[in-house]
Order: sequence, then C-alpha cells, then structure tokens
Amino acid sequence: MDLFELTLNQQAYLAPVSQWRVIDIPSAVKISPLNPNYSSFCRMVRQLEKGGVLKSYRKPGGGRKYIYLTPLGERLMGLGEAPTSITTETLLHDLRASELARELLSRGWIDSVSLEHELHNKRQFGSSGRIVPDAHLEGSKSGKRFKIALEVELTVKSHSRVEEKIRHYQSQSFYDYCLYFFPKISHLENFQEFVTTRIGPEVSKRLMCFCWDWGSPLNESKGYFKGQSMTLKELFA
Repeated sequence: MDLFELTLNQQAYLAPVSQWRVIDIPSAVKISPLNPNYSSFCRMVRQLEKGGVLKSYRKPGGGRKYIYLTPLGERLMGLGEAPTSITTETLLHDLRASELARELLSRGWIDSVSLEHELHNKRQFGSSGRIVPDAHLEGSKSGKRFKIALEVELTVKSHSRVEEKIRHYQSQSFYDYCLYFFPKISHLENFQEFVTTRIGPEVSKRLMCFCWDWGSPLNESKGYFKGQSMTLKELFA
C-alpha cells in the first residue's frame, strides 16, 4: 500500500509526463491543462522527486531538466495497464523518441501520436503484428489519411534485427509507411545500403529515412524517400 498520495492538482500537472513518458519541464508546464506557474511547478517536481514519484535527467552542459515517472509514480497515476517503463538504459532513446513525436505534432505534420507504452495495451494494435514501433503516427496529406510507424535508431543494431523489423513492416498492411530517424548520416546510409541489398529496391516505396541531431531545426532534417533526397518539411508539405 502506498502511503504517498497525489492531489488532484498534482495528477493534472503530471498528465503530460504520463502521456509523453519523459518530458522537459518547460514543455510540461506549457501543455499542462492547469497552466501552472513555472516556479510552483518546479517546487512540486522537487517535492515529488524526494517522495520517489519522479526522477529527473539533465542534459550535459547545463541543458534542460527532463522528468519521468518512477514505478511508484506510475501506480499513483493509475498507469498499471500502460506503464511508461523508463529505465536508465532506455532513458536517452525514450527522451529522443518523445521529443521527436512532440515536434512532429506541434508542426502540424501529423494530428495523432501514441507512444510505445500506450500501444502495448491497445487491442486494435494487435493487427499490426508482434513488433511495436517507438510511436504510432497518424495524419493526412492531400485529403488522404496515413499511418506511420516511427523508429528512432540511436545505435547500430544487428543486421538480423534490422532485417526482421523491415521485413515485418513490408509484409503488413496496418502501416502505410515506416519512418526511421538516425543521429548520424553515416548510420542512415549504412542502414539504407543494407536493407536495399538484403530486401530489394522495392523497400524504398514505404520506407522513409531521415537524419536529425536533436539540435538543429527539425524541418531542415534531410533524408530519403522513394529514392529521392529531400528535407522532412518537403516530405510532409
């Protein structure tokens, strides 16, 4: 039994953390439904960190502070069926995936996002198969709806794992496209060369590959789709 309980205001303040898994404090304040005072929000964060409800991470060099729920925080927020499952090992990846999904949504390029922890418990998601992407994106372009599986690759994966994922996405009909992001252009190019050689040039019809360093403007992110070089802004325009 948890002796610590959250007030209704605290639960409302933490709603963005529950939704986005890990989020920087300014963004959490901005999208909070209660429009909290920044200083008050920071005091609450410090209190909940001491109580074991939240953990935090600050980017090296004095960057923004990011917060995420502990297992205790997940229970207090009623996330038993869809825990955010942040660990030290996955923190940086989950942070990058969350930031990217929020950025895509804020630019209006998509209109719906579900992160990995939400997808595990959606019954309808079972039709997409055994592989769960980092995020499920939906939107429309030229009057036509689309579904995209988002994959963030910060490290080089084994060839067998890469092939398994790509063959899965190519064989299913749940997603229209798969959007991969890499932090380095060399990773992107090696990935594309491997999947094209191993699976065939037809893979480019549904596979989008882009490079972003999580520092430069996202609309300037460059990549490839259907064999053509383009920016991410051009892709969604």
